[in-house]
Amino acid sequence: MRTLQVILLSILVSGSTIAQSRQDITTSLRIEVSGTKNNEGTLRFFLFSSEDNFLKQPYMQKTTTADATYVTFDDLPLGTYAVNVYHDKNDNGELDINWLGAPKEAFGFSKNRKGKLGPPKFDEVQITVDNPKNIKIRLN
Repeated sequence: MRTLQVILLSILVSGSTIAQSRQDITTSLRIEVSGTKNNEGTLRFFLFSSEDNFLKQPYMQKTTTADATYVTFDDLPLGTYAVNVYHDKNDNGELDINWLGAPKEAFGFSKNRKGKLGPPKFDEVQITVDNPKNIKIRLN
């Protein structure tokens, strides 16, 4: 009986160790950008981890000069993400919109999807990052 308890305990411990080590695995996501019309301002990259926080609260974000052609998110836990990037030409930290609510600055999403009368939905632009991944986004 004691031997059976030891075997069950070791299986339980090794199973939780495997689950924990899976959560600790990270990778990288490289995002290449094209379509900037000039080198003014900055490029702002936003990474979203769920539909609930999509376009509200980024999981991670980075800012680069507008002449950069890519950015890399390192130490990224394996998972599903959506990417949004825009060219902040006047560097005011906001995506400028016109009086109709349409963006005045170039922007793009993962999978190069466009929304219809608004931004695309999370499930339309989500990508699975389970190993080092490169994606390309063309700004509109």
